[in-house]
Amino acid sequence: MATAMAHTTALDSSAAERAELRAIIDEELARLPEGLRAVVVLCDLGGRSRSEAALELGCPEGTIAARLHRARKVLAERLTKRGIALPAAGLTVVTPELSAAVPGELAQTTLVASESFARGGTAVVSPTVQTLAVGVMHSMKYGTFKLMLAAVLAAGLMAGASAFLNNTAIEPRADAADPPKEKLVVPSVEVASGQWKETSVLETPGLAASTAFSPDGTTMLVGTGSHVKAYDTTAWKALWEYRDETGGAFGVAFSADGKTVAATTRDGAHLLNAASGKLEHDIEEKDSLPIAVAFLPNPEVITGGVKMISSTRRLLFGNAGGYYIKTWRDIAQVSGINLQAVSPPKKPESRYSAPLAVDPSGNRVAVRGPFDPKTGKNVFWAWAAGSGAANKLLDGHKGAVVSAAWSKDGKTLVSGDTEGEVITWDAVAFKEKSRLKLGGRVAALAISPDGSRAAAAMILPALVKPEPAAVAPRVNENYMETVVVWNAKSADSNTSGAKVETVSRHPAGGSFEGMASVSFTPDGQTLAASFFNFQHLAFSGELVGKVRIFTLKDAKPKASEPVGAESKEWIFDMAFSPDGKHIATSPGVSVRNLDGKVLYRAAGQAGQFTADGKHLLVAGENSVALHDAESGKIIAQYPKPKGNVGWHSAAFSPDGKRYAAHLGFEVRIYDTETGFEPLRLSDAFEPTATIMARSDRGLAWSASGKHLVAVGVLVANGKMGAGMWDTTTGKRTHVFESTPNHEPICAAFSLNGDYLAIGYKDRAEAWYVGPNEATKNPERIYRTDGSVTAIAYDAKTARIALGVRKALKSRDDSEPEVFGHKSEVAVFDVKTGKEIESFENLTGNRPTKLSITAIAFSPDGTHLAAGAGIHFSTPGQLPKSGEVKVWSLAP
Repeated sequence: MATAMAHTTALDSSAAERAELRAIIDEELARLPEGLRAVVVLCDLGGRSRSEAALELGCPEGTIAARLHRARKVLAERLTKRGIALPAAGLTVVTPELSAAVPGELAQTTLVASESFARGGTAVVSPTVQTLAVGVMHSMKYGTFKLMLAAVLAAGLMAGASAFLNNTAIEPRADAADPPKEKLVVPSVEVASGQWKETSVLETPGLAASTAFSPDGTTMLVGTGSHVKAYDTTAWKALWEYRDETGGAFGVAFSADGKTVAATTRDGAHLLNAASGKLEHDIEEKDSLPIAVAFLPNPEVITGGVKMISSTRRLLFGNAGGYYIKTWRDIAQVSGINLQAVSPPKKPESRYSAPLAVDPSGNRVAVRGPFDPKTGKNVFWAWAAGSGAANKLLDGHKGAVVSAAWSKDGKTLVSGDTEGEVITWDAVAFKEKSRLKLGGRVAALAISPDGSRAAAAMILPALVKPEPAAVAPRVNENYMETVVVWNAKSADSNTSGAKVETVSRHPAGGSFEGMASVSFTPDGQTLAASFFNFQHLAFSGELVGKVRIFTLKDAKPKASEPVGAESKEWIFDMAFSPDGKHIATSPGVSVRNLDGKVLYRAAGQAGQFTADGKHLLVAGENSVALHDAESGKIIAQYPKPKGNVGWHSAAFSPDGKRYAAHLGFEVRIYDTETGFEPLRLSDAFEPTATIMARSDRGLAWSASGKHLVAVGVLVANGKMGAGMWDTTTGKRTHVFESTPNHEPICAAFSLNGDYLAIGYKDRAEAWYVGPNEATKNPERIYRTDGSVTAIAYDAKTARIALGVRKALKSRDDSEPEVFGHKSEVAVFDVKTGKEIESFENLTGNRPTKLSITAIAFSPDGTHLAAGAGIHFSTPGQLPKSGEVKVWSLAP
């Protein structure tokens, strides 16, 4: 085609040339199959989003994306073959042609967009021109004609497609020949003295829709729709990545114990291993399309008169149309309830408004409620979500509520809407305390764990202010991705004057239709923010998201946890590595050195070093993992037993080949690699009536692995106590039955296996359980001034350490009153039974609600470690975490 080939050398300004050029483009557009042509017309020419096009064409959004990518690629290839290229004279030749073909303002903005995008920049143009310019050029690999083709497509197709779009021609302005200079003007948000600084920007595979920090603050999750990615929060290095084939991983959340990750998917939610990112289970709700997800705390239950945490799991996910709560104890049997916020054919006020905030008690969740016909919009409420509590209406927002956040103490709730208002609620009385007008649109909210700060991800308009000032400012079809922070505790009845710090402000093209995320680390010193605009998914090519990390300027640097600092979990067990250089504590397994530096953490209920010290075995909720002892990297994973009955505690045999699991009233032994039971322990009893059970669930193996002791099991029908079994035959060899004043609390073997020590409320008894017949039992009694809550022998069986919980009494000798307790470690000589040393500074010489629940000697006997947790006598409100201490000893 000679005429078409002529365009490769020059563009004539004749009307015939222009008409032929437009005819070529129209011809190639018409040649596209109907399915491809329709998406180009709707998305590139009509400015529709992929989701809107999907609704109009009646097919999935993923199909629209695939067709759009294919259509752009085919158009680019066909036009290239027909010789449409950028002439040597460049824009000086193209500009007159476009000016004659289309209105001057459209031609000018099209050229600005084309030039900017070809050079990697961003122009301030209308969404239609910008989408068309970017969408087609991303499909092209021929840089020499990008400018020409984008300009021709924008001019020729938009001029010739009026029959499809029914657009009205735009009249050129009188000053189009000499347009005024324009600049972006920042929206008027009062800026306080800068307390935050941007310290990192993470690039993600796909736009970042959500972020979440682990309970211990060491890991951050990012959901991008197509991926879930985990980062270490110290160096911000990627730890693992999970790809969601459905493209629905928009919302992410950690479980309260940090062991499990929930990620939304098209048909419900994935449950991933928090340490490895591997898929463990799917929670299904067909075509639910959730964009938000959260775990609810495990409910408290009364078992045998003792308050305990139930093993029931609850997960909530949803979108603007409604929410689903899934509940299970056995993952094979999941039940659920749902809240429908919108009934077809009605549509949500805001498609991506799915507020979801969980009350720390688990009694309520702040969500979008049912449609109210009186107001014509959905209510916002604190939904009881099946807990039995009353629903509480939160009335006060004019716009659709998009996001909400609950303070850690459960007393404060904040919510934000599409009109840029944030309301602070008294979450006890469920009354409005104050409101803050930020303007624009609130896209996400967060409140720091201590409740001192609140943050919002905002969509604010980008203003275009022409010069000279005679022309009034106008709102441009771009926006600013903005992050603001304010003092939440200073909120009173009138917060209109509250100081708001603008932490971040970045321009973005087009209009915003999507979601955002903002989240604090548990210490409140770091903030993460991201934005996800579904309109940008219409662009072909690789999309890279950004998560911006901000840190308080006066934040204290993260230091390694000193020994004696708070642990992230209550401590129930601890063990030294064979070389004595490291300590593993559980549950929520942490490995630290003797100076207190935490080397790594692994989600699990029990952890133990292998005999050679090269590996660490961790019994997790859904698998048993073998970690490299130095790095913490997972080397292998093994299945847990089927049925997955809730465990109270677990302990590995010394060789790591088996582990024992405490199931509440009985104990079972499993093979580490297969999850099968190699044998069933004898004399296991089922509860037949209400039993006054205690929360002590101790397990201990002998050094040879041939014996196992368990505390807090049924030793006879209706009777609790402790039992010892031969693990080669499964036969029970010893029974320690509970009586009202004689209840076993803890137990430990001596290293040579000859002695078993049992702790009671006023003493510890040492029983001979060796190969020879005992002359008397107990062979030795170690008297204490309080309950013995933990026991350990040293390697030589020369010393025994006891964790003791002592009552603090008033000095009134006539009737002394107990006003509290303190915990200490007492060390006795094994042979003489005399106390030779004591340590009282585990929790300080002060009242404490925590008991010493784990003790361990280093292999060489030069160090003694102790950890604090809870046991049966722990009263009232519990502390959030335990403590670990290490003392030096004389060898």
